[in-house]
Amino acid sequence: MTLTSAACPVSESLVEQVRNIGFLIDDVPELIVDPHLVFDPPWSQEKMSDEARLQLDMF
Repeated sequence: MTLTSAACPVSESLVEQVRNIGFLIDDVPELIVDPHLVFDPPWSQEKMSDEARLQLDMF
């Protein structure tokens, strides 16, 4: 997973949040989350889905 910045306020809770989402999806028998957070490749707004951009009014 790539954080938006080294000072990302959710960095400590992000891995656990991703791990927990697996419990909400019925068709996922097991979810293994690699807790390795990286900064390469750097995050940019181009990596956002169109849906995410719409929700954040970034069009």
